[in-house]
Amino acid sequence: MTSNLSREELEKKLCELQSQIDSLNLIYRSVVDNSLDAILLTIPDGRILAANKAATVLFQMSEQEIIKGGRDALVDPTDPRLPGALKERLLSGSFFGEINFKKADGTIFPAEVSSSIFKEADGQLRTSMIVRDISEQKKSEKTLRHSDELLRYIIDNASGSVAVFDRDMRYIYVSRKFLSDFKIGEKNVIGKNHYEIIPDLPQKFRDIHQRALAGETLHNCKDSLTREDGSQIWSSWSCLPWYEADGSTGGIVIYAEIITERVMVEEALRQSEQNYRTLFREMLNGFAQHEIICDPQGRPIDYRFLDINPAFERLTGLKAEEVIGKTALEIMPDLERYWIDIYGKVALTGQPALFENYSAPLGKHFEITSFCPKPGQFACIFSDISERKNSEQEKEKLQTQLLHAQKMESVGRLAGGVAHDFNNMLSVILGHAELMQKEIGNDAPLRSDLEEIIAAGNRSANLTRQLLAFARRQTISPETVDLNDAVDSMLKMLRRLIGENIDLVWRPKSGLWPVHIDSSQLDQLMANLCVNSRDAIQNVGQITIETDMKTLSASNRDGPTELPDGDYVTLSVCDNGCGMSGEIQSHIFEPFYTTKKVGEGTGLGLATVYGIVKQNNGSINVSSEPGKGTAVTVFLPRHLETALQKTRKPEIHKEKHGDETILLVEDENSLLKMTSTTLRHFGYNVFAAATPGEAREVLSSSREKIQLLITDVIMPEMNGRDLARELKKIRPGLKVLFMSGYTDEVIANHGVLDNNINFIEKPFTMNDLATKVRETLDK
Repeated sequence: MTSNLSREELEKKLCELQSQIDSLNLIYRSVVDNSLDAILLTIPDGRILAANKAATVLFQMSEQEIIKGGRDALVDPTDPRLPGALKERLLSGSFFGEINFKKADGTIFPAEVSSSIFKEADGQLRTSMIVRDISEQKKSEKTLRHSDELLRYIIDNASGSVAVFDRDMRYIYVSRKFLSDFKIGEKNVIGKNHYEIIPDLPQKFRDIHQRALAGETLHNCKDSLTREDGSQIWSSWSCLPWYEADGSTGGIVIYAEIITERVMVEEALRQSEQNYRTLFREMLNGFAQHEIICDPQGRPIDYRFLDINPAFERLTGLKAEEVIGKTALEIMPDLERYWIDIYGKVALTGQPALFENYSAPLGKHFEITSFCPKPGQFACIFSDISERKNSEQEKEKLQTQLLHAQKMESVGRLAGGVAHDFNNMLSVILGHAELMQKEIGNDAPLRSDLEEIIAAGNRSANLTRQLLAFARRQTISPETVDLNDAVDSMLKMLRRLIGENIDLVWRPKSGLWPVHIDSSQLDQLMANLCVNSRDAIQNVGQITIETDMKTLSASNRDGPTELPDGDYVTLSVCDNGCGMSGEIQSHIFEPFYTTKKVGEGTGLGLATVYGIVKQNNGSINVSSEPGKGTAVTVFLPRHLETALQKTRKPEIHKEKHGDETILLVEDENSLLKMTSTTLRHFGYNVFAAATPGEAREVLSSSREKIQLLITDVIMPEMNGRDLARELKKIRPGLKVLFMSGYTDEVIANHGVLDNNINFIEKPFTMNDLATKVRETLDK
């Protein structure tokens, strides 16, 4: 292309262009020098060609110092971002980011850097670098970040739930507790709309939010809400607006506290209070609350009634209007100081007390629990335990009776055993004494000694009979008896027995039911009771004998508790003697127990009565008090048969001889010899056997006709009844006479002889044995 411009025109054009360039350079330089940011012109290898005024101020160096030091003097070589920045600029031609720089004094500061690579007109690569100190910005960001973290910490650690929303109800802040309390499953809710997160939020809460956005501050101390999962909760909440810097409403803050547990506790307390009031009104136990009244020294001197329940009124007869607000001494002027001290200790120390009390005016036993509901007060819960106390007393009485019965049974077994062995020995003593008496003349010097031996033996035999009566092992033959007739026939004898100084009063009950008892036992019973009453009377006095009839049942227990329901005849012997203490009464039926002087009594009288009564299925009651006398009442079962009038026949002591053959079986050798001798004395032919085995051999081998078997009842190998059965098989028609110190159950039922049983009781006299043998053989 060929230019049409002259040389002069070209030069002029060049001058104009140069002027424009100079003008632009001036403008550029002015902009660079007046820039607030540090501007550096560099070469990519790190050398610096120029620096503006802001750069010298920023780095605290002159432009020459900056040019001389180069890029390495300005950047922080430890900044890990530096290599990446240089690489990015080299590859892309530019870089924008943050890098740490340093000042002349070594201070490191953060800077925002914008750098790019360009070519000069001469083709040389150059770089520009604009550096802006962002230290204050970083501080602000840190402060803002700290404030944000602090706000987040406060929100997350607040006792309640917190959520901050903008005007469009989008989440700005929300505590984890808010998300948890309201069961919001989505965790990342920032920026999302509250109504989208909880689409079923009731309209009443939406209205509350709008009122808060309009500037209201709202509160509710107790409100119910159904959560997203359907559970019902209670909360207290506040909803208030927050404001922008210009004063406009920026959104709302919701603060909520879940109070479901508190509400439930309050409801439980309310229900508990209601239950308490119901219990207070309906409970069967009496209840009273009091405050203790103390003197200036702090000592309890009285107490005031604060409240009582209906049961208190029912149990005590005192009404609420009569006691509430009044003191104990105003209501009960005679109240013992003891009770004030007890209740005062409870109120002042807080230590509860449990005790029983008998109220004489009310005639009731109470069990009282006292405790301290608050300092200076005490409450009492009490119940009427009269029925329980009566039951306990009755149980204790029955237990005592049981122990007494067991003790008497044990003593009875011992007494029976002793009497059995003693009877055997007495039989030998009396038998030999009688044999000797028959062998010597009436004028023999030893005759009086033998009479003393026989008399002592008879007294001993009487003692053993009493022991057997106590042990209920006495051999008896009961019959239907009218007690009135029986006592009538004994009155003359009884009056002689008790003496003229004592008046005997007889009070028979007309139409008396009959009883079933051995007449000799009845005689023994009456004699012992009357003698016991006689001995209790000093000088003059009175004994009263009465009969009566009683029917015992569940509704009428006017008699011993151990007796079964039914009809009973009573025989009472009462005196106005010295009476007995409770301690003495607990022992009176024990054998050999006596309060009399040595030699004045055996202690078997009442023991014998006890055994007779028990053997006849009866019972005995004793009522006595020192100085007021004693009443002994015997209960005997009613017998349905009619009593027969019987005339007592005089006993005939006539020797009966014979010449029959007798087999005698007795395991006690001395008694076997004595009895054999006695029988031979009366003319009988005797085979003696010490054991049932020997008896079998004698009977089997003997050619003589044995007409009678006399056998002991209790023997080691075999009892007498079984032996008799066995021998009767060998000798049909063999007659049997049993002998024993007591009957046991072998030939008797509770001491009552079986029908058609021939029996003689040890110890026996020679005449008694001879008479019984003759009687048995002649049947």
